[in-house]
Amino acid sequence: MARRSSKRPFQRQKELKEKDFQRQKAHKSKVPDVIIACEDSDSSPTYFDEIVNKLIKEKCITQNSLVVAKHRRTNPLGVLKDLIEHRCDNGKTYKDFEHKWIVIDRDIARVNGGGHSKEDFNRALQKAKKEKVQVAYSNDSFELWYLLHFEYRDTAILRDKILDRVIKKIKSINPHKFSSLDKKNYQTKKCHNRYF
Repeated sequence: MARRSSKRPFQRQKELKEKDFQRQKAHKSKVPDVIIACEDSDSSPTYFDEIVNKLIKEKCITQNSLVVAKHRRTNPLGVLKDLIEHRCDNGKTYKDFEHKWIVIDRDIARVNGGGHSKEDFNRALQKAKKEKVQVAYSNDSFELWYLLHFEYRDTAILRDKILDRVIKKIKSINPHKFSSLDKKNYQTKKCHNRYF
């Protein structure tokens, strides 16, 4: 004689609830849109262009999702003004971007010229906060950022010595390619296009 199974052949299935019939939300992430204004016309934009090209290649962003505002001014308040006044070809302004940044140097005003006043720097920070613009600012010497790619530093070093060390390190990587790199041409656009 066959044994009867203790399980019923047609057990009652779990009752479906209203949420079981609802459409699931899309999980596709939105591509961030970013606008950046930089203090200089060569080093920072070139640096960001390299990052952007890598992100585009990795399909993290699109060609139009990052905009570097046209460079006209070199003081912190002026860089913020460049960002605010920038108009894209499609009519977008800085307010239309999800992320808004200015990239400035914290250069100390020097007796022989150059640098920025503390007041200009602080006013730029205050106005950027009011306009909901993020601020990235570098050490007194942007070249220190390059040097830190090659060696760890936690002690003081003179600005001229930083540049000497950076050029020496770069030349040691590829002496043929960087043979003509020196203090006179390292900031030019021609230099960046050729070497980097």
